Amino acid sequence: MFLATTELKEFWDTSDELALLGPWCVRFDDPDWLKGLRHRRTPNAWDDRAALERASRYCEESQPGLLEALAAALNEAHGTDLSVRYWRILLGPWLLFLCHQAYDRLEQLKAALAAFPGARTYALDRRDYYVPRGDRDSNRASLTPAYELQMYSDALRVLGREAPAKRLSRADAPGDPSPLGPQGLRGRLKRAMAFGTAVLIRRRTPDVVTDELYPAARLVWRYARKTGWRAFPLLTQPELQGPTPDLERRRALEGLFDKDEFHRLLSLIVPWALPTLYLEGFREAREGCVARRSKTPKAVFSSTSVYFEDSFKFSLAEWAERGARVWGMQHGGVYGIGRLPGGETHERAISDRYFTWGWSKTENDPKLADLPAPHLSTIAPGLRARPGGPGILYVTAEFLRSPLTLTPGPLGWQWERIFEAREAFLDALGGLRSRARVRLPVHRFGWRSGDRLKARFPDVAIDDHSRNYYQRLEECRLVAIDHPSTTMLESLSLDVPTVLFWDPDLWELRPTAEPVFAGLRAAGILQPDAAAAAAQVARVYADPDAWWRTEPVQAARRAFAGTFARLSEDWAQDWAAATSRELSVGL
Repeated sequence: MFLATTELKEFWDTSDELALLGPWCVRFDDPDWLKGLRHRRTPNAWDDRAALERASRYCEESQPGLLEALAAALNEAHGTDLSVRYWRILLGPWLLFLCHQAYDRLEQLKAALAAFPGARTYALDRRDYYVPRGDRDSNRASLTPAYELQMYSDALRVLGREAPAKRLSRADAPGDPSPLGPQGLRGRLKRAMAFGTAVLIRRRTPDVVTDELYPAARLVWRYARKTGWRAFPLLTQPELQGPTPDLERRRALEGLFDKDEFHRLLSLIVPWALPTLYLEGFREAREGCVARRSKTPKAVFSSTSVYFEDSFKFSLAEWAERGARVWGMQHGGVYGIGRLPGGETHERAISDRYFTWGWSKTENDPKLADLPAPHLSTIAPGLRARPGGPGILYVTAEFLRSPLTLTPGPLGWQWERIFEAREAFLDALGGLRSRARVRLPVHRFGWRSGDRLKARFPDVAIDDHSRNYYQRLEECRLVAIDHPSTTMLESLSLDVPTVLFWDPDLWELRPTAEPVFAGLRAAGILQPDAAAAAAQVARVYADPDAWWRTEPVQAARRAFAGTFARLSEDWAQDWAAATSRELSVGL
């Protein structure tokens, strides 16, 4: 038996029967990928959802100790005495994803070797290991088969499994990122505006520096004006990249952790996985950031830039180190809902105040406060007056074939349950199926699911994304959604007739969110499975508003929207008032 850990066939022995570690080993866009090969699947470590929760919690609980060890090592390397919080702001997202991916790779490998103890496999030659240049480059690289193989190769070493090392072909290497960013006139204008905001902040530091505050990016200037320019955005700067790695210098990072198997794996991975921006390029990046040549604002208000925008993170860390308060903001749909919080934990950990879209009272955390969702508040008036169209908009989910984080949702082969439920829903629609438009994600992640749907249901339209989600909501009679995410918040808060369904064993909800979802179930909005959801769509399709406008349904919808997607007729004024309040009374 040969264990295939990657889709790179040069690391397979096809003369033997293959044990496929997961769907990341299969190129679904090639129908002949496994043709003529003897193969079977290995067990999925995360079919045991209790084990998944333990793993996710353990990764979360390990972060403080790992950060302390990294902070000490990097302070020594740079001759600095920066706080652990500084390094958490800078390294936290990278370490979060690294921990979850490393734990996943280790456990999937252990499950496979337990099922096939005599299985052989190949490892990647360390001469072909890739060292990322920055946080965004690290995220890009982690999605490539070669980088994933790099992790599995280290996991094999930790488990004491000898595997012959092979070199990587040049075509399969992750490759260095381009430093240029968006091209053309639009790209030049964006860079010029970003440069201009940096210059203005250096010359006249506002009370509050913000990032683009996604999902309010196109509205952030409205908020700034409402504050009388006390708040001012630092628009996204060109991507930072570190220099080539100094492998001799990286040896100081070896053996940092030795608590257990997982920590020993991280000790092998970190010297190669730490972006060069934080070691070889740290001094230059730190000295070049906006914060080093500006005064300290009273607060820094951030959203998605705390992840992969290294230039913003350097300034945020510097300002926080000098006493600026950090405000965080929800920017997606599973916040306060998902049982395992993932990135939410990091965002709340670095923040002095964290703004949610309405669920702050569901948790015992004094740093939480509510603000309305700006983009939804802006869109809502037009959609409430929508005439609606004749069709059914069916919004479905897909994500990476290989887990990015150990959080609620399908992992590995479990995605096939989602695809089967999708087909079961469309099949159960019967004659209404020709009225359905299936909206798949823009990024398909290699599943080839659109082709699969068209092969079985040629009468179903696949959305081409020529119009955005809100325009599609205006055009449809009702919307069906098969997963808990941002699209659910949008349709319910915007008061569009909605039918929901998903597998509760895969999309686990937070206990504090359960009462609100119980209300959706009682109102018939949330159905137990695909067949029940299709039946509900059929029942209300002739006149969805007659059902949707009943008081029990509207009460459940209002309770949900008020908790997870709060709106405001003047969101910018609410934000400005909260800004004044926070600046005057502090925390």
